[in-house]
Amino acid sequence: MQLQLPIRSLVLVATATISSAWTFTGYEHVNYGGQSFILTGLPLPIPDCQNVPDNFKGLLSAFKWENVMAGNENWKCQLTLFTGSECSGDSVYTSSSDKVDKPYVGDQYNDKTTSVEVGCFVVQ
Repeated sequence: MQLQLPIRSLVLVATATISSAWTFTGYEHVNYGGQSFILTGLPLPIPDCQNVPDNFKGLLSAFKWENVMAGNENWKCQLTLFTGSECSGDSVYTSSSDKVDKPYVGDQYNDKTTSVEVGCFVVQ
């Protein structure tokens, strides 16, 4: 006599969700005053370009930038601010620091940013 047992399998699927790899908060006035907006993105191998909201175009005076992936030494992100939409025109600021707090962007850059680009890459 042969005993047959039903085969049961259990498949566990683990998912990881990254809400964002970087966060950019723009402010209308110096020292983080006035209205603000937030842009976020994932660590993409191609640059991620985002326009600032229409009501903020040409009004950025201060910002906070954080590379949330900074705890992972394999990732590096670079932030660039542009004068034109769709990351065109002049680049008015670039940083590859993991965290930047700019209470004032300076006379040269004040009220000129209309788009933000973040490019993340793996460091080997």
